[in-house]
Amino acid sequence: SDMAVGLGRMLGFEFVRNFDYPYVSKTLSEFWQRWHISLSTWFRDYLFNPLGGYRCSRPRAYANLMTVFILCGLWHGASWNFLLFGLYQGAILLAERIWKWKKRGFFQSPAAHVYLWWVLSTAMLLFRADDIHQTGVFLRAMYGFATAAPGVHFVSEFVDPQMLVVIIAALIAVTPVVPWLGEKAKSQIVLRDAAAGIGLVLIFIAAVMKLAAGTHNPFIYFRF
Repeated sequence: SDMAVGLGRMLGFEFVRNFDYPYVSKTLSEFWQRWHISLSTWFRDYLFNPLGGYRCSRPRAYANLMTVFILCGLWHGASWNFLLFGLYQGAILLAERIWKWKKRGFFQSPAAHVYLWWVLSTAMLLFRADDIHQTGVFLRAMYGFATAAPGVHFVSEFVDPQMLVVIIAALIAVTPVVPWLGEKAKSQIVLRDAAAGIGLVLIFIAAVMKLAAGTHNPFIYFRF
């Protein structure tokens, strides 16, 4: 998304920001206000609101919400996995709205982040698995009901020094730490811009080296 925004600016187009640090959210409702903003606002403006939104009876409003997320799942692909992906997230959003969890102390605490990561881990598994059978295999392994199964891999197989660097970089990138530091360094504009420029050059060189060393670069959206 950032690459699309940057390339657009190079060609004279201004695209809106599509992701606003969604992984700092504390509820699934907040997550969808920050995640894939162009898609979520399109569904809100052209489907949810025309159906009546929350301006109708409570059962109808909940049905509208479930309809939107079922179609959001099917938008990604016409398979049972994506249908379950939409149903699952719609159900969680309904639960949050019914119980008004946002007003409870738990959702103002750091533990709320753990809750959301758990919800998203299951949601993204539904999104990424190839079929229902594989979803079941992964879920059993994920929750400790299977020690080994075809197609199941363990974290230890993937964690090496390079992966640890990627994980650390990702944890920094998904939080607004860098913009916060930039805001703090406003008085040191020259130093800040120089550090940003050097950092971008180093990242670009590392990305080119990684691409040159790799032979297979799959693009996940070819699946849809």
